[in-house]
Amino acid sequence: MGWFWLSVTLGFLTLELATLQLACVWVALASLITTIVTILFENLSIPWQTAIFILLSLVFVFSTRPLVKKIKGKKDNKK
Repeated sequence: MGWFWLSVTLGFLTLELATLQLACVWVALASLITTIVTILFENLSIPWQTAIFILLSLVFVFSTRPLVKKIKGKKDNKK
C-alpha cells in the first residue's frame, strides 16, 4: 500500500509544480507522511491510512492558511 500513497504524493507534487499556488503542497506532505507510516506499520488498515491522510491534510491546510493569507495580503498591497 506504500506504493499507492507514494503515487498520490507524486501526483499532488506534480499538480503543485503545475500551479505554483501552494495549494497542493500540504496535501502532498500529508500523503508523504502517510506513505512513511504505511511502510513502518505494514498491517495498518486502509481506513486508518485514509484517516491519517485526511487528518494530516486538514491540519496542514488550516494551520498554515492564516499565514498564507497574511503573506498574500502583503503582496496584494504592494501592487
